[in-house]
Amino acid sequence: MAAVPEAVDSYLRALREGSRTGRVSARRQVEGCITQARTIAAADGFFHTLTEGSGRPTALSGDLERAAAAASQAYGKLADVLADELAPVSRAEDAVGRDEYALPSRLHVGVTVDLDETYAWGLSRSCSPTRRWTRGVPGVRARPLPGVARPGAELQDRRAPWHRLRDDYAAQVRAAGEEFDLAAFHRRALDVGSVGMDTLRRSLLR
Repeated sequence: MAAVPEAVDSYLRALREGSRTGRVSARRQVEGCITQARTIAAADGFFHTLTEGSGRPTALSGDLERAAAAASQAYGKLADVLADELAPVSRAEDAVGRDEYALPSRLHVGVTVDLDETYAWGLSRSCSPTRRWTRGVPGVRARPLPGVARPGAELQDRRAPWHRLRDDYAAQVRAAGEEFDLAAFHRRALDVGSVGMDTLRRSLLR
């Protein structure tokens, strides 16, 4: 709990930078977070309740109470910043729908997904609990992603070896006259087990 104020301050810096660059959440989300933060910051909120039920020796009770008070105060500060700085610049439209999901989904999985087909596939599996998830996800195609913002350089560097392996494997599959299946690639990689990237490449690439 003693580290909560520093964590909240770091989060607030990120929120303010996002606001400065035009990356703001929908108003409904901001208002929901304000309500949650104020509930946590209350005198009977999470941190105070946690401290009261800790069962710790009396010698530690003072430290716990001070940490709980500081953490609760930090959440109160978070609620104030959300209400005073973020809510006024938040957008009225809810952050849902096809346009909101399409680009992040491409960034997350690294390929273009047919949203309608993939959703229908997932729904059919969830409605049929006796069927196993054995077939590849439909609608997945490895294609360039023009116009999609990339992660930061450090994160991109960590992902690069995996992405190169995926692309090399896809090229190998296509050279054999077959269609690249992302789900099948992931299954093969998982079947190899927890190994280094060099060993994984040798196992997947012929």
